[in-house]
Amino acid sequence: METVNFLVPVGDFVRSHIQASVTAYPKYLDWPMDKKISYLSDRAVTKWRDSIIDYAMAGNPLPVNVIDSWADMYGVTGYGGVLHTFRGTAERAIRGWMPKDLRD
Repeated sequence: METVNFLVPVGDFVRSHIQASVTAYPKYLDWPMDKKISYLSDRAVTKWRDSIIDYAMAGNPLPVNVIDSWADMYGVTGYGGVLHTFRGTAERAIRGWMPKDLRD
C-alpha cells in the first residue's frame, strides 16, 4: 500500500488512509459500508497517532495544524493531551505552539 502523509490533521489522514486501503485491498469493497468505515477509521487514527509520536520522539517539529488536531482529539492538558504526550524528548516537536484560544 502506498504511504499516506501523516503530517496532516487527523480527519484528512483518515480519508486518505481509507481511500488508499480500499484501492490497495479491493476485498474492503465487499464489506458493508458502516463496517468498512468504522474498521478503517479506527486503524487510521491509531496509525496517525503512533506515527506522530514516533516523528516527535525523533525531535522533528510538528506542523501547527497537526498539533491542533491532536489537541482537538485528546485535549491540551491531562493524560493523552498535547502537553502530557509531547514532553521530554518530544517537547521540541511542539516548541512555540500555543492553544487556539490563546493565539491572536
